[in-house]
Amino acid sequence: MKLKDFCPYCMEINEIEFVEKNEIIEVRGKQIPVKYKERKCTKCGDFYSNVPEDDDPYDMAYRIYREKHNMTQPEDIKRLREKYGLTQDELRKLLGWGAVTLSRYENGALQDGTHQNDLWALKNPQHVLELISERPDALPKEKIERIRTLYRFSYHFTNWDNKGDSKTYDSSCMECAA
Repeated sequence: MKLKDFCPYCMEINEIEFVEKNEIIEVRGKQIPVKYKERKCTKCGDFYSNVPEDDDPYDMAYRIYREKHNMTQPEDIKRLREKYGLTQDELRKLLGWGAVTLSRYENGALQDGTHQNDLWALKNPQHVLELISERPDALPKEKIERIRTLYRFSYHFTNWDNKGDSKTYDSSCMECAA
């Protein structure tokens, strides 16, 4: 079966093929090799992408860069925020970030080192409580109470390593063992 698609160069529907391409994309001074597929019109021979359906080589390069540099991926940032039941606006206020910073990171922009450290620290509910004590007006009272409850629960059932990643149930805790 031949695939057909609208070619933006021919301005008509033509048969297409997917061609695997290799490209080196520079991300923060580092050369990141990526392999992706791009559409090729069989009539005019031009290549084009149909984002978001097709591979985005820049997104792929950013993901590889984040992975190599132990940075938080966009979907993990969103998951962290949702873990605490916060909106983007609430979390960015709690962190003291600008109005669009968190949204940019959740949508794929690369975070800087300072912001990455903030994101790592969010894995530990104790750190979030410390942020709340520094910026008590950043969140509504009911959200603060929810996070405190989450912390009390996780304190007894989770050990936190020095990176803020959860480990295991704390069997030495008298409240947990009961």
